[in-house]
Amino acid sequence: MSGAVKRETEFFFPTVLSVIKLPDAEALNAKLLRAIADVRERYKDEGSDPWSDFFTTYKSQNQLYELPGFEDLTQHVQREADQFAKFLGLEVQLYFTGCWLNVYGPNHSQDLHVHTKQVISGCYYVQAPPGTPGLSVFSPFSEIMLDAPIATENEMNAKFVEIPAVAGELILFRSWTRHCVRANRSPGERISIAFNLSI
Repeated sequence: MSGAVKRETEFFFPTVLSVIKLPDAEALNAKLLRAIADVRERYKDEGSDPWSDFFTTYKSQNQLYELPGFEDLTQHVQREADQFAKFLGLEVQLYFTGCWLNVYGPNHSQDLHVHTKQVISGCYYVQAPPGTPGLSVFSPFSEIMLDAPIATENEMNAKFVEIPAVAGELILFRSWTRHCVRANRSPGERISIAFNLSI
């Protein structure tokens, strides 16, 4: 037998996330917390619905990008989402279609879901005390893969990963990405702003 064996391994259909640490996060978060306090007071009786046990304005006010106090974050998200779309090779003009507040208190969680009929979704962490859960992101193939024994866990066989919740960080992903939030085992509140962008 002569000659060396040539092998090439390529990756197709990856689940891509972008994690961005905003440079002015401390000042931005202070401004956002003041605006969030106003929103929580205004929608204190409307901040829940049958599918959630945490405070959310998803149904009562999902256009935070139009409210005073959120404009700086809106600009950051738009800029980073445009860059993310470019990295993905998408030729699109993205627009906000939703932006809402989520507040997870002790033991609060959110079930597995996707954001239908959107292009890019994500969240920004305004407050994330130690011990609060991150964003659990699931492989699109996890429900159809054969559960073969795994010798070494890595990004090629993982069924899910959890991206830590860090105040001042922005996370972007394709809207078909399945994700959830584990129960908050911290005594503090995990405060995030979620959003969708489409064409």
